[in-house]
Amino acid sequence: MAQYVTVNLKKDVIVMKLSEKATQADTIKSLKKKLPELKKLYQQEKTPIFVTGRILKNKEIREIQEVIKKSINVEVEFDTPKALGLNEIRRTYNKDVEISESKIHRGSLRSGQRMEYEGTLIILGDVNAGAEVIAGDNVVVVGNLRGLAHAGAKGNKQAIVAANRIDTPQLRIANIIKEMVKDVDDSEVVGPYLIISPVLGPIAPTHLSGGVKVLILLLKDPNFIYNISNCGDNCAKWLLEIGRQKDVTINLRHMMGFGKETEFNIKIKNNGKIVQSMKELIPVASYYLNSMKQE
Repeated sequence: MAQYVTVNLKKDVIVMKLSEKATQADTIKSLKKKLPELKKLYQQEKTPIFVTGRILKNKEIREIQEVIKKSINVEVEFDTPKALGLNEIRRTYNKDVEISESKIHRGSLRSGQRMEYEGTLIILGDVNAGAEVIAGDNVVVVGNLRGLAHAGAKGNKQAIVAANRIDTPQLRIANIIKEMVKDVDDSEVVGPYLIISPVLGPIAPTHLSGGVKVLILLLKDPNFIYNISNCGDNCAKWLLEIGRQKDVTINLRHMMGFGKETEFNIKIKNNGKIVQSMKELIPVASYYLNSMKQE
């Protein structure tokens, strides 16, 4: 029989991992079988339980919490965020959201209005500047999108934003900024004004590396042409990721390694040629880089 719930005792916490492949029914069934074994650990101390693994909806979080608390009166924390938004995302993941629970809103959203939903949010109208649409899965606007749209607001990188016309500088998929900071600077974003660095400890965003700062600026304002020449190869995959979300133009004065096996679509502004791999990029970029050295 498949193990949908595993339990490990660590220092000061019991970690309960839920299988990514399990349904909620599988999880509850397996959890109820685990509870007698788990209860034996609670003769004296009340060690908290930390639930990780499968990303859960709020109603699934409540159900699991209720099942545990019926047998053991203990604090239960979840890796899955209970709220939607950038600061709530603790980790990112990939989940197919082509078919998801949907909520339809008929009418446009005015400035100051905010709408949230755990699944896919469909707006039959416009999302005007100053309005916010936040969804755990996809955001679909059958109209013009001028306000903030945040899809995958619990961390799902597979979520999409679609609209008849997109005219907004605030388009978010999951939380790419947290991922960039972790990958490039090996630091954790705790909040909008606090980052934990393994070397410097608590720091402000102003102390991030130049590479991460440029990536964030590029993500926030794709209409400006940024000089990426100070970015190392560890920024390359994030440039491609930002480019998948929106069209961006950069100024690059060295040969950046995007990966031998990586496929992409990069247009060389110097000659209008489109290259789709490093094999195609290297000879074109080398020509212009060598020309610059001779000047």
